[in-house]
Amino acid sequence: MVKLIPFHDNTIPEHVVKEPPPPIVKAGVEEFEIEEILDSCMCRGKLQYLVHWKGYNSEDNSWEPASMMFKDVPLVVSKFHDNHPNAIQHTSTP
Repeated sequence: MVKLIPFHDNTIPEHVVKEPPPPIVKAGVEEFEIEEILDSCMCRGKLQYLVHWKGYNSEDNSWEPASMMFKDVPLVVSKFHDNHPNAIQHTSTP
């Protein structure tokens, strides 16, 4: 007795999983576009930002070092801090 049934693609629009966009290649290095910064924190004495990547699900959000953020996307960082003035922005030096 065979209990297998044929596979049918999900046709409900809310359940269809879209493929994420391909990375942008600059100077041979793959880069991804930031849609929004969600949070900031200190990790091992270094500032990090929680990034939501454009075209990706929230499961793909990742913590990225501030050094990368300031170098490549200062406007996104500024917007985050304008909207979240109490969020961690920098490390304090003793």
